[in-house]
This record gives sequence, C-alpha cells and structure tokens, in this order.
Amino acid sequence: MVCALYSTGTSKNQLSKRGFTLIECMIALLLGSMLSAIAMNMYLKSADFSRVSKSHQILNDNGSTALTLIGSYIRDAGFSDITEEIVRNTIMFNPAECGYGADNFCSRNYNNKSDVLALQLVPLNQRSCNGVKIDPGEKIVNVFKVDESEFELTCSSYSMTKKTWHVRDFPIQSGIEKMQIQYLLNDATSVSDPASTQQNSEDVVMGVSVSFLVKSDIENTVTPRARNFKLFDSQNMNVNDAQLRQVFQSSFLINNIYVRSNLAGQ
Repeated sequence: MVCALYSTGTSKNQLSKRGFTLIECMIALLLGSMLSAIAMNMYLKSADFSRVSKSHQILNDNGSTALTLIGSYIRDAGFSDITEEIVRNTIMFNPAECGYGADNFCSRNYNNKSDVLALQLVPLNQRSCNGVKIDPGEKIVNVFKVDESEFELTCSSYSMTKKTWHVRDFPIQSGIEKMQIQYLLNDATSVSDPASTQQNSEDVVMGVSVSFLVKSDIENTVTPRARNFKLFDSQNMNVNDAQLRQVFQSSFLINNIYVRSNLAGQ
C-alpha cells in the first residue's frame, strides 16, 4: 500500500495515478489491527479450549483405567477353586502372615498419605501383575500403592508359594496422586483399617471401595486456584495450582468370597 500527500491543485491525471492518502492509510491500519486482534483472541480461545479438553480427556482416561485395573484384581481375589474353604486373609493385613518392616506385603491404612492394598489370590490367567508367567495354582499377593513422587499407581507381586518377589513397584497407571481404601464387610458396614476385622471372628471382607485422586499434567488454567480434596478418612488435601484434578471412586465385590458365602447359606 502506497500512502502519499497531495495538494488541491492536483490534476485529474495526477489523481488517477496517486496512492492512498495518509488518513486512508491510518483507517486501513486501524481496521487491520482490529481484525488481527480479533483473530488472535479467537486463536487463543481455541488453544485454551483444546488444552482444557485434552486435560479432561487425559484425566478421565487415567481415572477410568486405574479403577478398571484395580477392580479386576479385587474381583479375582481369593482362591479360584470354589470348593476350597473361604480364605479369611484375602486382604493381607496380619504382619505374622505378610511380614514386618519395609519389605512387608501387608495392606495399610494411612491418614496423611495413600493407603496400601494387598490382595491374595491364585490368578486365573497364571500371571503376576506385570505379566510374568507363574506356576499353575501358585498363590501370590498383589500389593497396590501410589508412588506419590511420580504420581503412579504401582503393583508388586509376592509369591506365597515360593516366598519370593516376582516384581516390585511395577507402574500400571500414571496420573494417580492419592489412593484411599475402604473394606466392605458381610454385615453391610465398612471399615478403613483392615486389621479391625480381627475384632470379630464373624467379620468377612466381601468387597473393597477404592477412591483415587487423579491429576492431569496439563495446566487447566493460567491462574492457580485453591481447592480442597478428601478421600474417605484421609486428611484434607489442599492444593493451589493450575492443574486439573478429579476424584474417581468405585466399589468392587470379591467374587470368590461372595459366591462361596451364598453357597454356604443355601
């Protein structure tokens, strides 16, 4: 675009060859700037929507997958042979059976950090939780916990038959910040500490409720937001950042215990 100044005495031939006036240039630049600002604003809104949408998708995928994975192990806990006596220690919590110290494979209840869930079973697919082939009928304990520094749900498999670990702290799902567990008893009550089931010899853990706090790595907003989360009996968790979080929760019956209990009542 060519801008030029001209006098009132300019001839028609000169007018036909002149460029734009300064005022016309200023108006054109103003309109161009306005259109550019509108286009940039639309682009930024589109980018924000895409980021938020992707953040929600990742969050839902991580939470749903974590529940599906741990739920499949809870349902299969216990012994697959329906004629076998009910296994009262399906949920491992007694140190005399699952060990002491840092190398134990016991379920644990915590208020200030993630719980630990330890399930004894004979896998129908004859695989440990990292896919390693095990012997037919081999009894193992799968120990689920959250690595809170890496935001990962992990699983360890201990062989009760061979008295050795098949795998330690194998990551099975990312994006998990916290995990809390409640145990569903045969009298329709629930407890947070599995050791409390020892108080009554009639207590049988029929199922497990799991609550995950799931976190997206993608920032959802530019400005940090203060929020509060609470999972079952855990302490309140206060966060102040721009990352998206959501609680995912579900309950699962232990199929072996449930079926055997029904058969016993017939």
